[in-house]
This record gives sequence, structure tokens and C-alpha cells, in this order.
Amino acid sequence: MSAVRLPRLNDYWSARQGLVGVSMAVTCHVHATIFDIVTHLHVAGNRGYKAKDMIYKIKVLVELVNYTCKTVYRQGKDVCINESRYMMQLMIQYRGKTRLH
Repeated sequence: MSAVRLPRLNDYWSARQGLVGVSMAVTCHVHATIFDIVTHLHVAGNRGYKAKDMIYKIKVLVELVNYTCKTVYRQGKDVCINESRYMMQLMIQYRGKTRLH
């Protein structure tokens, strides 16, 4: 599954023409709630703590959000398509039809 990256955080909830709509972000998360979490969440690093997991302080919160998204969101017709793979399949189909062996 691919991740959709947009230039600004507000674009995930935007309905402007030309932007890829992220329906899961709109339906699962309220815009104000996410911004409240982001503005009030401060993670300070411990200098003496050497961990491989950089989000060890908020790991429980991240797992809770991931679990909630998995239970609420059901995959439907809105599926992310890897465009490079799609273009390669089109090229293979096109080349296959033009060869006369």
C-alpha cells in the first residue's frame, strides 16, 4: 500500500480541484482534532537514552491511532494505484499487440 504525500498538511482535507482526494483522512479524522493533537504533542529526546525506536514515548498513541483507522476504514473502490506499475503494464500490452510473429 502506498502513502500519499501532499505539500501541506491542510491539503489532506482540501476539496480543491487538482488535488488527490484523501477520503480516509476526511472520513476517519476530524480536521480540528488532528491539529489539536499535533499542536499539543511535544516529544523531547532523552540524551542518555539510546533506542532504535525513535517514537518510543508515543508508541502507545501511534498504535491506538493505527488500530482505530484499521477498524473504522474499510477498503472500497478508492484504492491507491502505483502509476509506474500501471504504465509498465500498458507498455507491455501495447508492445504485445504490435508484434506479428
